[in-house]
Amino acid sequence: MTWNESRPRGDDQISDFGRVIRSQKSEFRAGIENHFVWDDASGLSAGEPRLQSGTTLTGSARGFYAAESVVSAFRDGALFVTSDTTRMYGLTSTESFLLGSSRAVRSDFVTTVGNHYTLIQDGTESVTIPGGSDHTVFDVTFPTVYNIAPTVIVTATIPDSNTNARASPSGITTGGFVMNITQETGVGSPGAVWRSVGTVDF
Repeated sequence: MTWNESRPRGDDQISDFGRVIRSQKSEFRAGIENHFVWDDASGLSAGEPRLQSGTTLTGSARGFYAAESVVSAFRDGALFVTSDTTRMYGLTSTESFLLGSSRAVRSDFVTTVGNHYTLIQDGTESVTIPGGSDHTVFDVTFPTVYNIAPTVIVTATIPDSNTNARASPSGITTGGFVMNITQETGVGSPGAVWRSVGTVDF
């Protein structure tokens, strides 16, 4: 680009004015359309951040907010926050990858075959012990599936000082685990908090 700020000069001919303005308009367009839609689409989209597809231009990142079911429809450097699962994705020209969410944090890269990153997820469960029983078992599903079964830590939460309860995980898979909660004393309804640590492909 040859942006020339010295034209028009005070001694330029009036007949040169149109040529100078056209040249400046062309140079301005060449620069701005690297990052914004300009004259290659309808006037309604002029000035919007560019989402490149099938060109050699890099474009600019664009942020979106919509349901997770349409994440795969967006590509090329987009940042996407889902309206129904509170997750944030980064998107390349070929794939999408989770950056974080209310229950998931992309915490660290690890050097392994297949390019994995460490993913921490957590949650809180509240339960009602069935009548006549002191024990309950139920399934917990991870918001994001791991590529191998993760490590799971579970801690019982008790509603008052008269209740004594314990919790433990079992049957851990890439997609979830079984929560076991036993109320040993008291009459309250205990719950549990859990945290899982494992790896996910990117």
